[in-house]
Amino acid sequence: MRARILTAALLLGCTPLIAQGVCDNSASEVERANCLDAAYAHADSELNRVYQLAMRAHPDPAMRAALLASERAWVAYKESQVKLLAFVVGGNHPSEEINTYLIGLTNDRTQFLQSEIGSGGATGPPATPPANNAVYVAAMKADLRNLVTAEEAFFADSVKYTSKIGPGGINFSVTSGNSWPAIRLTRDGWTAVIANTNTPTHCAIFIGSISAPPAIKEGAPNCQ
Repeated sequence: MRARILTAALLLGCTPLIAQGVCDNSASEVERANCLDAAYAHADSELNRVYQLAMRAHPDPAMRAALLASERAWVAYKESQVKLLAFVVGGNHPSEEINTYLIGLTNDRTQFLQSEIGSGGATGPPATPPANNAVYVAAMKADLRNLVTAEEAFFADSVKYTSKIGPGGINFSVTSGNSWPAIRLTRDGWTAVIANTNTPTHCAIFIGSISAPPAIKEGAPNCQ
C-alpha cells in the first residue's frame, strides 16, 4: 500500500496540478469531481485548438508529418499514463486523481506547442468553456465562502458587518474572472451576489434572516 501511494504521488508530481486550487474549494466530493471533469474538458479543447493552428501554420509536408507523429505519440503516452495511474490509485472513483494529472499534462503539451512549435501568426477563438460551467461555479462559490470568513473577521473587530471592501472594510479579493460581490447589509446580516465573465450563471449567499435567491440556506452559496 505504501509503495502504491508513493507511486501515485510521483506520477501526480510530474506536472502542475492546474485547477486543483479552485476545485479543492468545492463543497462536496461530487462538486469537486464535476469541477475537475469540466476543467479537463476545457484543457483538452484548448490543446486541440492550438494543435490545429500549428498544423495550419506549417504548410511544409515534412513538418506537418512530424507534428502529426508527435501528437499521436503524445496521445499514446497520455493513455498509457492514465492506465498506469488508474491501477495505482484504484478505488471506485479514481477520476479525480486522473483528471488532476491530465489537466497538468495537457496544459504542458499546449504550452509546448505554443512556445516551441508556434502558430506562425495564425489565430483562432479560445476553446469554448465547459458547458456545465463547473469550474466557474466552483470559483464563485469559493469566493463567497471566503467572503463569509472576511465578514466574520470584520464583525469580530467592529461588532458589525460592512459592504466595503479594502481599507476601512473587509480584507477580500476575488478569483480572476469573478466580479466583485454586490454586498447588501440587512437588519441582522448581509447578502451578496457574484458573477463570472465566462458564464451567465451567478451565485449568492446570505448571513442572517433575509435570504438572497438562489441561496436558500444561511452561509451556503447557491447558483443558477
